[in-house]
Amino acid sequence: MLIYLDTNIYMDYFENRVDKLRPLGDFAFNLLRRCFECEFSIASSVLVAKEAEYNGHGQELQRLNKKLKRVHKLIKVDIKGEDKRKAHLLKMEHNISFNDALHAVLAAKIGADFLVTRNTKHFCELQDVIEITLPESI
Repeated sequence: MLIYLDTNIYMDYFENRVDKLRPLGDFAFNLLRRCFECEFSIASSVLVAKEAEYNGHGQELQRLNKKLKRVHKLIKVDIKGEDKRKAHLLKMEHNISFNDALHAVLAAKIGADFLVTRNTKHFCELQDVIEITLPESI
């Protein structure tokens, strides 16, 4: 199985975030643990890296990615002009952010089984592009 993680899953893990009722960091940790246990691989892109850097977690993501590469569980997806064009069309069609649309385009392009996100409100419009799920639902 191949999953594409939205940046907010990494942030849940790095910041050990919680909401009013749930341990979001624990859900992210368990998802990553399962990856290291060879249950699935993770697809990632430079967009995730840029968003992580913007949120102050660039170095943490680099360290995690190195560990994932060592166990052959990280698959990088490149961003091409056609991906940006598709994302722009999705942004306009669904009134969502360009980055969210681009994450969905990249996840579909790499053949991910799921785009895993905490931001289901924005991504729910993209179910026709890629299946969207929460980390605790996998």
